[in-house]
Amino acid sequence: NQGGGVELKRSLRLVSHTVSDGTRTVVLSRPFAGATPAHFSFSARMHGLSYIAAAGKSARYGYHRVSDDGQLALRALDGTTCVCDTGADDFIASDVNPPERFHKNCLPEPFSDLQRLKNPTCALETYQGGLRCCRNGNILLDKHQNPWDSAEHRLTYWHKFRFYFEEYRPASNSRPASHQNLVRFFRETEAQSGEYDVMPAPSGTPPRDAIYQITGHFQAKDGLKMCNP
Repeated sequence: NQGGGVELKRSLRLVSHTVSDGTRTVVLSRPFAGATPAHFSFSARMHGLSYIAAAGKSARYGYHRVSDDGQLALRALDGTTCVCDTGADDFIASDVNPPERFHKNCLPEPFSDLQRLKNPTCALETYQGGLRCCRNGNILLDKHQNPWDSAEHRLTYWHKFRFYFEEYRPASNSRPASHQNLVRFFRETEAQSGEYDVMPAPSGTPPRDAIYQITGHFQAKDGLKMCNP
């Protein structure tokens, strides 16, 4: 949704703001429950909070100049916190490209079952290559391995699209235009991961049973977006 949105009433309270040795520390306070239904409400069971950030090209509203996403790790002050891998950062890097943070948003069920299937695409430790390598040209191979010497080392990536459309009929004196408000519907079965690995069946599996299937459940509204002007 590229709409400008609605400015929310400020709900954060500045507790402290200090700078020491080039590091800025800002402490904010806010109630768990959102001030209005439009404000986010926290839960004591949350271990992290996903966020997106963007900077514009100018003071005029428009598409962002740069954008990124991340994960804030939440810690309980007066109780135990499950650390697990919350807040861990992984990077893809090489001797010719700067490090780039590896982040895959493999949603849990019912949105997608990639987590349950332990699909290799969800973690850098098991990542076999794909879009996260193509973004900055890095290749996940040792220095002595030549990625181009055989088809075995080359990754074939398939992306399938379906386009459903109706021809536009402009307005005339006798009838209005055929389309008034255009919307775009897009949803991935892998639910925001952008890719997934097709895992091979165990040796000896009959071809008719060598099927790798993923599923995702969502509501139609989750895939609707207004078309950009």
